[in-house]
Amino acid sequence: MSWLLLVYVFPLAWLLGFLLHEFCHCLEAMRQGSEQCSIKIWKFAAIPSFFADAEQIKNEGLFKLAGGLYSGLLLLPLAVIGLCTCKVIGFSFLTVSIANLVYSVYEYKLLWKIDFELYMIGHYVLYGTVIAGLIILWLLYGGGISV
Repeated sequence: MSWLLLVYVFPLAWLLGFLLHEFCHCLEAMRQGSEQCSIKIWKFAAIPSFFADAEQIKNEGLFKLAGGLYSGLLLLPLAVIGLCTCKVIGFSFLTVSIANLVYSVYEYKLLWKIDFELYMIGHYVLYGTVIAGLIILWLLYGGGISV
C-alpha cells in the first residue's frame, strides 16, 4: 500500500469533490433560470468550507439535492477507472462520490430547516462517518490498498 500517495491524493480528491459539489449547485441554479451563481469560501470553526450562492431559485429542493447527487454521480466513473488502475486514486474518488451521494439526502432534508451551526456540525460528522466507514470496509474486504 502506498499510504504516502494516499496522503496526497485523498485531499486533492476531496477538494475537487467539494468544488464540483458547489459547481453542480450553480449549474442547477442556472438551469432554473438564475442569472448568476457564485462559489464562496468561508470558515466554520477552524475548517474552511465552500458554498454556492444563487439568486432566483425556483425549486429549492432540487437546488439542495443537485450538489451532492450530480457530483457524486460524476465522480463515480473516476472511482471505477481508479479502482482498475491505481487503487489509491480509486479509493479516494469512491469515498468522495459516496460521501456526496449520502450528503445529498442530508442537504435536501435539513439545509435551511435547522439552525445553521447544528447543520454544519452534522455536515462534518456525516463526512467523517462516511470516510471512517469506507476505510474500515476497505481494510476488511480489500485487504489494504496497493498501487
